[in-house]
Amino acid sequence: MLCIRSAFVASSLLLLCSLAPAMAGVDSAATQAPDPSAVSVPSQATTSVSETATSNPPTEDTLDEDGEYKLTDEQMSKMAAYQTANAAYQHDLARDLRESGVPRDWALASQLWPIDSSDASASSQARELLLDNAAAAAPDDGLVQWLWANSTFRPDGTCGSGGLKPERVESLLAREPDNAAVWLMALHLAVAVNDEGAIDAALVRIAGARRIDTHFVELVQAWRVVNAKRAQSPELWAPLNAIDRSDALAPSSLSAQEQEESRITAFAFIHAGGAPSSQGGPDLVKVCNVAKDKTGNWQRFSVCGDAARTLTRAGDLLTRLLGYDALRVSAQQTPEDASDERQMRWIWQQASQIQMQASQADGGRVLLTFWRDWLNGSNEVDLLTQQLRRAGVPLVPPPMWKASTPRSQPSDEDSDDEATIVD
Repeated sequence: MLCIRSAFVASSLLLLCSLAPAMAGVDSAATQAPDPSAVSVPSQATTSVSETATSNPPTEDTLDEDGEYKLTDEQMSKMAAYQTANAAYQHDLARDLRESGVPRDWALASQLWPIDSSDASASSQARELLLDNAAAAAPDDGLVQWLWANSTFRPDGTCGSGGLKPERVESLLAREPDNAAVWLMALHLAVAVNDEGAIDAALVRIAGARRIDTHFVELVQAWRVVNAKRAQSPELWAPLNAIDRSDALAPSSLSAQEQEESRITAFAFIHAGGAPSSQGGPDLVKVCNVAKDKTGNWQRFSVCGDAARTLTRAGDLLTRLLGYDALRVSAQQTPEDASDERQMRWIWQQASQIQMQASQADGGRVLLTFWRDWLNGSNEVDLLTQQLRRAGVPLVPPPMWKASTPRSQPSDEDSDDEATIVD
């Protein structure tokens, strides 16, 4: 499954596949433990982008049984070449960031998933210490402090992820008391220890929060700066340039400069997508679920409605969808909320298809334009909407179109302490 914050990562992988680094979901940073807020990307639509916006629709030969694009033998070969090249690139990248004198570089290095399990400097313990040192050396760097508070390192050789550390979350709350994303982390901690008072307090703060900022825009920009600097040095960029791109471009190929820009930006999204996102979204859905409530605290659900609507005003789509889920299970959803959610799911679905099909149809120019827009803005929903307009896709779904219904609460097969959100 892909969380929506990784929609950009998916686009990055697709464009790289079309350009010649030729990967398809195999970057080591993108293969970290799944985000607990993961929401699966819909694979089909009643009215698809291929019918309205492209001349290269998918066929049975290009889709697997789940409706996803299949990799050809050539793409598989390029993927293997990419894996080898990326391993060399990331090994040098991590080493150089660790040895830098800049604390933010240490923090970024700590987010890189280790490729070589025998490399002691890439162990969970070493990366956690590196991030601790970065946080101590850069108390005024908001991105470093966010990564430090939101880190969930686990011992090497174990499954799952470690837990948030309360003292770090408290430190971040003192720094960003108006940020609902941080209060979601506080909610996550309260749910973990069944502290009903702390749960209600966190809900109130989420409901009244002025903003929701997961620092993802800032993180992408930071990685882009790192990769852009390396691209200026032929010896540093050499592992990725070693991949043959002679026959990888479609007729409407990008210029050499655009290819380089695409690659720099693609890797920025990929590396940023490997970092943990804000925790607590599934916890909001869980504690606001009327049908599953065991507390008898009926006053909580009106606050849940306000907290959920805070999330539905977020700039990123994942947070909005979690907000709509919480509205639904808390019985606070209005017809207007339901209509807004339907439109959001339509925009997400159609934009995903535009990105997948554009990467195969035009050598990545649609995605390059989208990235340029995104790097100059911070509202994902607005940018996805703009992408639909460019493709000539209506922003309002057809009357007969039906979004898949998410399951926003634990089923009988799920554990009692884990909410699952899927489509």
